[in-house]
Amino acid sequence: KQIKGLEALIRWQDPVLGFVPPDKFIPIAEESGYIYDIGLWVIKEALRALKVIHSINPSLTMAINVSGKQLENSDFYEDVVAIVRESAIATEKIEFEITETAIMENIQSVVPILQKIKEFGIKISIDDFGTGYSSMAYLKKLPLDSLKIDRAFIMDLEKDEEDRAIVQAILALSNALNLTTIAEGVEKIEHKEILEEMGCNIYQGYLYSKPLDLNALLEFMS
Repeated sequence: KQIKGLEALIRWQDPVLGFVPPDKFIPIAEESGYIYDIGLWVIKEALRALKVIHSINPSLTMAINVSGKQLENSDFYEDVVAIVRESAIATEKIEFEITETAIMENIQSVVPILQKIKEFGIKISIDDFGTGYSSMAYLKKLPLDSLKIDRAFIMDLEKDEEDRAIVQAILALSNALNLTTIAEGVEKIEHKEILEEMGCNIYQGYLYSKPLDLNALLEFMS
């Protein structure tokens, strides 16, 4: 087995407050409008890290979470192009993850932006798939490369028949649309074995590694 790619996660370690989890500050950033600048900073930092990572393994991709608020900003595409060109990272090594809820909340304006990003060469993935409300009619119109099955369907996979049925259905849908499928929240060898039997071969979760900062990641890789 080998590492196929990485996901950039934002973490805030405050000298006074200590660790501030994303679910505490991201909603505030979205409400205040700061999420746009934070999002661009995350893309820059993720690509800066990927450049270092590529010195060890140039085949790895980097997935970066993008919010609906970012996609609604008319400058987003041009800002992304400028950041990527400055980084000199090949676009096929970059993937943007968007939750299906973020897409469906403003699908008419989001689809053209995603199409431009896809044409630029960046891959597009639906994150936390299965927890939103995307319709099959819209799903086939989205310029997608992959689906990430939400961890809610994986955590009890070895003992919940309904979860297994849902995962099997998502895999069938993904295969029919020629998409890559990634399972999130894989924490037990049983999860991996069941998913492998179902035909899902890309996994993300604590079975392989907890989130690491760049230095710890480089040590892990070497």
